[in-house]
Amino acid sequence: MKVNTNISTSRWKLITVAGVSLSLLGSVLVAQQPQAPEQAPPPQPRQEPPGQEIQQQLQEIQGQLQEVTHRLIAIQEEALEQEDISEGREELQDLISEKMMAEAPDLKEEIERQREIIKEIDELDREADAEAFQGLQLEHQQIQQQLAPVEQQISQDPELLEAQEEFNESLMEAMTEIDRATGELLSQYEQLQQQFQMLQRQLMQQQQPQQPQEPQPPQPQPPE
Repeated sequence: MKVNTNISTSRWKLITVAGVSLSLLGSVLVAQQPQAPEQAPPPQPRQEPPGQEIQQQLQEIQGQLQEVTHRLIAIQEEALEQEDISEGREELQDLISEKMMAEAPDLKEEIERQREIIKEIDELDREADAEAFQGLQLEHQQIQQQLAPVEQQISQDPELLEAQEEFNESLMEAMTEIDRATGELLSQYEQLQQQFQMLQRQLMQQQQPQQPQEPQPPQPQPPE
């Protein structure tokens, strides 16, 4: 199977985001995965709802995205079990927390709780403890909203960028050793995202109500 090991930094944003634990890959990818639009109202007799064909294509792409996401989650979770990758992740998380606390010492409690959630999720079986995982994931997302401005402030920190790049390279290498299709899966994920967004724009255009035409003044009739 063809392998693409030259993964761009932007593509890695699908997996690693400043301040977001890599152990939360599942929630990161799923959160970014586009949702299928709501179904149009039941069609009237002899009429089809606008964009029905596009909606079917969107649902098909969403299914493909879910499949690719699950494969990437499984590969990364296995990679994170390796001691050197696990230690590298911990060091990166320590650096992220340090940078955030320096920028926003008043949010120290939230930053520390974010790390606690990460550790709690690490100890969960996501299938057996699905309810607990969802609760922790929701709490993490709420804290993430509070910390988002701080993460933006540190996102271009040279030391942090270098540390992230080094860890991404190590993680990518470990994932590729586990499954040589990793690079191809990441490329496929990005392509499916782009297709989904393009179809969504097309659907919105089709579902926009047409502007009613202004009535035209009656035309004079020729004399009989």
